[in-house]
Amino acid sequence: MLLKRNFISIFLQFILAFSEFDTFSAINEVQHCTRLDNISDGSCISRQRCPHLIEYENTESETLTKLIINKSCFQPKVNPLISYVCCSEKKFMIDYSICGRKYAPQAGYDRIFGGKDAELDQYPWHVLLMYQKVSYSACAGTIINKKYVLTACHCVSPGLLNAAGDIDSIFIPQSSLLDYRGIDSISTYQEKMRKKIKIRTVICHPQYDEKTKFNDIALLRLNEEINFNELEITPICLPNTTFIPSVHGDRVKAIGFGKTENDTISPILQEVDLTIVDNEACSNFYSNITIEDSQMCAKGEVGKDTCDGDSGGALMTSQNGQWILEGLTSYGTDICGIACHKVNPESDYFCCKQPFAFAQLPSYDNCGSADTTFRIAGGEDADVSDYRWHAMLLYEKSGVLRNACGGAVISRKFVLTAAHCLKQKITETFGKVSKIRLGEHDTETEDESQTDDYEVEKIFIHPGYSESTKQNDIALIYLKNEVDFELYTPVCLPKQDFEDTQTGVQVQAIGFGNLGNDKGYPNIKQKVKLPIVDSNVCARRKINHESQICAGGEPGKDTCDGDSGGSLVTKRNKNWILEGIVSFGVKNCTIGNPGVYTRVKNYRKWILETIRSMSN
Repeated sequence: MLLKRNFISIFLQFILAFSEFDTFSAINEVQHCTRLDNISDGSCISRQRCPHLIEYENTESETLTKLIINKSCFQPKVNPLISYVCCSEKKFMIDYSICGRKYAPQAGYDRIFGGKDAELDQYPWHVLLMYQKVSYSACAGTIINKKYVLTACHCVSPGLLNAAGDIDSIFIPQSSLLDYRGIDSISTYQEKMRKKIKIRTVICHPQYDEKTKFNDIALLRLNEEINFNELEITPICLPNTTFIPSVHGDRVKAIGFGKTENDTISPILQEVDLTIVDNEACSNFYSNITIEDSQMCAKGEVGKDTCDGDSGGALMTSQNGQWILEGLTSYGTDICGIACHKVNPESDYFCCKQPFAFAQLPSYDNCGSADTTFRIAGGEDADVSDYRWHAMLLYEKSGVLRNACGGAVISRKFVLTAAHCLKQKITETFGKVSKIRLGEHDTETEDESQTDDYEVEKIFIHPGYSESTKQNDIALIYLKNEVDFELYTPVCLPKQDFEDTQTGVQVQAIGFGNLGNDKGYPNIKQKVKLPIVDSNVCARRKINHESQICAGGEPGKDTCDGDSGGSLVTKRNKNWILEGIVSFGVKNCTIGNPGVYTRVKNYRKWILETIRSMSN
């Protein structure tokens, strides 16, 4: 399952830590303990008797531990091995018997950009956040219990408050704003509201990042409890320990009062269906976003999207007849309604513009293909059409271009190579890398129509590269012009769940390096099959198994001088995956000692972040 990294526990941990379990005093009373806010009292009892904790006994241990610490109290003259907690008499957590449903169920279950009008009171947990300087709601929120509303942290951040004014209340819409056309002032809005409730405390996630919008989640603690029966509304359900996260192809729903396709604020609550997209598909399609296991992607259709005013609103999924809050609208583009992916890191929810061509990593349908039949020392000639991602790094000194390293095309504007190929030891001899050449098959042919040279614009060497140990021996070359994918094919980067090739299984290396045994350098591109070697065999070289690979070991077959920076690839299904980058080996590359390669998967995040930096 792609959403495997504690998405639910992280989501719950923040909410639980600040909602039901506000700070409690650990006082020395046997029968009674009081909350610091003096709103309610409780009893100091064993944790096993507190219903609030029993409900979450099966959650992640870290979550439960935090709840117990927040509620701890002291019981003298009792068993010191028993944990005692201040158990409040009022329960402020989610009531799963009523949440996620209409207050008064009606037949059928059932606008946001390209969406449709929601039924009357279809989503009664949806509220509006009102600001002092604007006559409309700039953000939304979701009722999760009688005292708390969940929203996006950026909705209560200084940047928005400076523009829209302070926020001190939430408005519960009257009949889903059934007919609110002509609203032009705060007072008019208030007349149309079912209830206005003051906000007592704003609690943003402590790790919220204004720039990336990571952890874009906040709790609004209300000044009074919401009377669900009086207002005929219900809260939404939070994911519990039995919740099944949405996966690729599942449909989810977004709601809000944001701009419609007519560029006007909707007077009626809108809903739109989105489709969950595999994180790997998202990562391969958008290189300007780093997508981790804690994130999720959802895809809209052309003309269907969240837009201005939807921020903080709910991304929901229906399970067992109840709506579960799975994400929050975080931010989007200036132009709504384009077909886009939405990214949800620990409840962040992004809408991204169609990416620039140079910032795209190719999908697996468009990378790593080679019309292969089946360097390099002991290698054999590669076919002309083989490995069209292989790049020759051309160094320029005194007007002369020379090849000394290889690389691999991974996108229209980026080539991946070894860091040491761009450092002083090589550049002092050959000069600086000025171009990369694609399509080279035979260096002795005078026909240059089969090759293309691309000028280098910028070089990125991994900041942790060590010249002495060759740790983090990886670098990116940014090109001035886009690579023509009609002529060349990029290699595939390993996916997040890529399984390393096992010891003994053969992979393939490509290059124009020394053939060994005084045979010199080949004029034709070479390929050689090498077995993966147990890292313990290379232990004397002090390699790091997490970031480096050992391969080779057969006398007469190895990568050699001139192969550095080239690709070590493995074929999975129909795709060639870039598993390693040629880093270093022994001086005599034909005696059977394995070579060392940089493990590309370990640097996926750095690669994507570097590409993203050039997309901004």
